[in-house]
Order: sequence, then C-alpha cells, then structure tokens
Amino acid sequence: MAGGGRGTHTGAHAARAGACVGVDSGREGLLALWAAAPVGVRNLEMALPELSSQARKKILRGVYLHLGWQLVEFCRMTRYTSENTRDWMRTEGLEHYLAGASAR
Repeated sequence: MAGGGRGTHTGAHAARAGACVGVDSGREGLLALWAAAPVGVRNLEMALPELSSQARKKILRGVYLHLGWQLVEFCRMTRYTSENTRDWMRTEGLEHYLAGASAR
C-alpha cells in the first residue's frame, strides 16, 4: 500500500486481528446460544443458587469469551514449535508426535 507503509500488516498485526476474530466469534456464540441453550443458565442456577441472575450471566459470558480465545489458539497450533513456545508452554513427548506426523 502506498503512503510509507501505512496500513501494512505485520505478523503481530495479523495475529491481533485473528485474536479479535476469535473473541468476536466467542461473543457471537454467546448471543446465538444464549436463547437456544438455557442449559448453562439452569446448571448455574442449580450449582450456585446463591448467585444473582446477573452474576450467572457474567460467568456464562466469560465462558464464551474464553471459547473464542481457544478458537484462536486452535487455529494457531500448526505454527507452534518447541522453540517459539518455550517460555509459555511446557511440551512433553513432542518428539513422539513429530515422529508420527513426519511418518505420514
């Protein structure tokens, strides 16, 4: 794009954009499932009857937000290596997975 590189997406920008998509998907999932799946509300009513309706809704919103983040992480898994995740992820037995994956 013209203009001295403005508007150019780096890997970090793309990752941030992907994260936003995942979080938005989680929010959309909440909206879509809220009316269709009152099971979560009912389960929280039974498990935590002392909580207000607002508190239970806040918990469920958090659940769906985290589902969105999990979607982002799932989409990024193919880029994970023991080197680029060393500081925040512990891998055990990765060599077995890699050996099996390369045998295909």
